[in-house]
Amino acid sequence: MGTANGKDEWKQRVERANGNSEWKGRMERANGTTAVSIRGLHSLVPLAVSIRSFHSQSPFARSTRSLHSLVPFAVSRSPFPFAFAAVLRFNGEDRVKRFVASTAFVITGLLAAPTAVAQVGHLPTQSPYVDLAHSQELTFFGGEYHAHRDAANVGPLSGPIFGVHYEWRAGGPAHLEGELARISSDRNVINPLIAGPTRNRGQESRPLYTGDFSLGISLTGSKSWHHIVPEVLGGVGFISDFQTAPDSGGFKFGTRFALNWGGGIRIVPGGRWQIRGDIKNRLYSMSYPESFFVAPAGGTALVTTTTSKSFWTNNPAFTLGLSYLF
Repeated sequence: MGTANGKDEWKQRVERANGNSEWKGRMERANGTTAVSIRGLHSLVPLAVSIRSFHSQSPFARSTRSLHSLVPFAVSRSPFPFAFAAVLRFNGEDRVKRFVASTAFVITGLLAAPTAVAQVGHLPTQSPYVDLAHSQELTFFGGEYHAHRDAANVGPLSGPIFGVHYEWRAGGPAHLEGELARISSDRNVINPLIAGPTRNRGQESRPLYTGDFSLGISLTGSKSWHHIVPEVLGGVGFISDFQTAPDSGGFKFGTRFALNWGGGIRIVPGGRWQIRGDIKNRLYSMSYPESFFVAPAGGTALVTTTTSKSFWTNNPAFTLGLSYLF
């Protein structure tokens, strides 16, 4: 009696699957003809009933029955019906049985996959990733500022840079950065109204001061990898010599808006101290006065007429710092 009810139940499920026109359409497109039909699944009924009877006394009978009931549903809802259609094109009973067995094996493997995945990786004590214990840092740094040479050679020159860097990790990989620095820079003073070598009036000390506000991203998130945290950043700021009057040659640097971007590496051995190295580029503009384009008597202009009066320059800085974490 139980076997007959099982057969009726399976026939009803298969007939419902046969009535799914969307599934039929997928089958027909996969085979290239309309000859393949889901009604080939009727041959699965005796095998399903025998599996049901075989496991009826097993302590895993309930889970097995649930697994068997998933087979026609999986077939009718599969996003790859052509795979099932390719198997059902063969009429041999052995091939159908192998298909059912393979399907059950795949479903069982998928159900067991979460457990297997959970076992992949490292033990917490052996993992290369370590949570960052502190969300803020204060860094004192020093390095070299590499200034771009302009056409007239009157812009700021390269020199050492020193400053303080603050960083706050807002959450996850993102963090906010603020930085103040002083650049020991000189400038060439050139009088464009004088001809010959005497127009070069020598160098003057014109230190630069920078302030930056940036958004940074830690490439390892809120963790370190082998005690290393690589970062990238981008932001805005200013750079200034805080001079309101031009030099004797008529050039004035003044205060400039600056874009900044770069990257760095933090070495976090543990505790409240770390070492960091950074490369940051500052992009700012400069402009020449009209006198730079006028030739003096008996001489040539400081720059040619094809030179841009206003232009942008890239100026990278390489720094190394010691940080206190809190």
